[in-house]
Amino acid sequence: MNFNKGDLVRTNHNAPVFDEKEWYGIILDVYRGAPHKHPIYADKYKIKWCGGTTSWLFGHSLVLVSLGKK
Repeated sequence: MNFNKGDLVRTNHNAPVFDEKEWYGIILDVYRGAPHKHPIYADKYKIKWCGGTTSWLFGHSLVLVSLGKK
């Protein structure tokens, strides 16, 4: 799924990156066509987590909670 700036997302528990906790955050930036596993390219998202940290993740690790305002 493609996310846009301002969308509210949470962690995907099926992805091996996360533990059992639910983490919520807001998309700050989008990097379209980032190298994921050669030759596969995917969208990478910069997320500001509710705990205050910021990180970059690929879309398969996220689930949409709410769309951002346009």
